[in-house]
Amino acid sequence: MCAADLEMDLPTTDKVPAQRAYNSIPRPLYANVKNHVQELLNRGWIRKSVSAWSSPVLTVRKKDGDLRLCCDYRKLNAMSVPD
Repeated sequence: MCAADLEMDLPTTDKVPAQRAYNSIPRPLYANVKNHVQELLNRGWIRKSVSAWSSPVLTVRKKDGDLRLCCDYRKLNAMSVPD
């Protein structure tokens, strides 16, 4: 069994799943982001989710000009119970 097969129980202040609509990717970056996500799927580093919980993905430029995908977990973090 791998870690991806395990379910995680994260204590939150509310049992209603955190859901945020995705932020649209700028048209000039869409092909690059789509190719990057497909590459991550092919490598098995990410997988499609069937969870009720969702967080949007943002694109950020690195210093060398490449794109970095970042997950915006602010809504989830706001409702998480601290350790």
